Amino acid sequence: MKNNAVLNRFGTYCGWSALASASFYGVSLVSEKYFGNPAYAIMLLFFVLAIMILWSMAKSSVESEERQKRWDAEEAQRKKSRKTMLKG
Repeated sequence: MKNNAVLNRFGTYCGWSALASASFYGVSLVSEKYFGNPAYAIMLLFFVLAIMILWSMAKSSVESEERQKRWDAEEAQRKKSRKTMLKG
């Protein structure tokens, strides 16, 4: 079962990689046709990559803060229940 999951994930990554490569090739052809220089495609891809990294960082930060709040609430609940058990 684990090997099938790994193979499926690998296939998904290969598919996304092929799609990204084809997209890059298409963007560089269009860039060369309209602007005369395919380097603009590379700049565009770096810009998109930077936006994706910033989005991932912001999402991770928000999720981390939410997780920490949940853990703090659970810890407070555990301490409260522990105190009531010790009193009884």
